Parts: sequence; structure tokens; C-alpha cells
Amino acid sequence: MFAPGREFRMFFDSAPDRYASDLPMSFKVMTTYRDSSFRRYNETFTVDFDVQRGAMYTQVHSLHDAVKVLKDISKVLGASAIARGPIEVVHEERAVFKDRQAVEHKARLAEFEALEARMVRPVERDEIEPGDDDHSGTPS
Repeated sequence: MFAPGREFRMFFDSAPDRYASDLPMSFKVMTTYRDSSFRRYNETFTVDFDVQRGAMYTQVHSLHDAVKVLKDISKVLGASAIARGPIEVVHEERAVFKDRQAVEHKARLAEFEALEARMVRPVERDEIEPGDDDHSGTPS
């Protein structure tokens, strides 16, 4: 007997396990029950495992999962030569970081432009007059 508004749930099967088997993917289910006035109800519905096939789902992780990953990270860092000594940590406010980044970018751009200005640029083929530069291998 159930109180009003209560549900009865049970585990029927695992869809991923069922996908890997030759078992049917849908079932017709019939249920019969009575209310508090002893009225009888018969209901039929379909349980279909294919209805959610391919649907995205969210996996909820627990603290246990986080601890496991941290232990794995610890193993990797423990094997690293970098992690054997002290690790330098720099704290910088975001605004200071962005300003420093802009200054460094401007300096790199100026250096690039200076190098570019010193480069000898090849002459375009269309600008070469006939006889100016004969690359055929024969003396003129």
C-alpha cells in the first residue's frame, strides 16, 4: 500500500549493457492496481531503451574522483625533474599582467619592424626589365 503521491521505482536494466546484447530494446508493460476505494486500474505502457540512444548526458563527479585525479597528478609531478626543487610561483594582478603583456607586445613588434626594415627584399618579377637579370645560365 502506498500513500498518495508516493512512487515505487526499481532498477530494470542498464541501457549501455542492453545495447551490447541481443536482448529486445522495448517492452510492453501492463500494471494493475487499486486505489483506496478499491477501484481497479489497468494501465499499459512501453519501456523503450532506444528512445535515449545517442542522447548527451552529464556525468556527476564526486570528491572521490577529485582525490583520484590529484593522486595521479602527484605521481606525475613526483617523477618530474622540475618538481624536485622549489617551484617559483608568481602572483600578478590581472590588470598588471595585461599592461605588461601590452608593453612586451609593443617591444616585440618594434623589434620585428626594425629587422624587417634591414632585410633585402626580393624584386618582383614584373619589375625586372628584359636583359637586367637573365637567369637562363647563358652569358649575355
